[in-house]
Amino acid sequence: MGRPELLGSSGLESNDREVDKRYTLLPLRKLDLARDSRELYQDLSAYYNLLTNPKNRIHYANPPIDASDLKQRLLHDRTHTYLSENKLGSTVAGGGINDAAENEHDHFLVKVVIDPELQGHGMGRRFIAGLVDKAFHERTDDGRIRTKLDAAIIRDVPEWDRMPRALRSLGFKFVHYLPNQITIVDQESGVEKTQPTERWEILREDWMRMRRRIDIRDILSQLQQ
Repeated sequence: MGRPELLGSSGLESNDREVDKRYTLLPLRKLDLARDSRELYQDLSAYYNLLTNPKNRIHYANPPIDASDLKQRLLHDRTHTYLSENKLGSTVAGGGINDAAENEHDHFLVKVVIDPELQGHGMGRRFIAGLVDKAFHERTDDGRIRTKLDAAIIRDVPEWDRMPRALRSLGFKFVHYLPNQITIVDQESGVEKTQPTERWEILREDWMRMRRRIDIRDILSQLQQ
């Protein structure tokens, strides 16, 4: 998953400009789950729609039943949730940082999802880079510095192998493989089945070195514009 070529606007046909806008991520926005507003409901609904799209939900166990259920789960799980739009104004990416309990250090990337129509163009890698940078530059609610970030991947479902490639390219290291680790519902049969998982991690100091690389700097600068 190499860094994609981002089209400039000079000399482009209008159709090319639309493609550029479609695949360009805007800076990540953190959801304020404590507020109760129409804007928050719209954000949660957009995130819920991404998570429960048939092409995405196979990558998650026990998906939420609606936007309200999603909000309650995020609040209960100590998850800092971020969304990103493209330049056309569509919510195209979402994900969270699930913080470890007090005196623990296993903070996880969770519920990372990209609009299925836009997958395969490097957007997932860019969004994950933004999430990782947020995790290591912001503190937990109780003031802790995150020293490590983990990610768990459900294996052997369609296109599961995209995530390991993205994580590896961002400096994550493989930790272990667990057979029959998690239960999901088969989308075709509706039958529950167990799937193996992989666990990956990156240390804070390793990310600080990674973010000095030209390609990572380019991604982060685009997300800060």
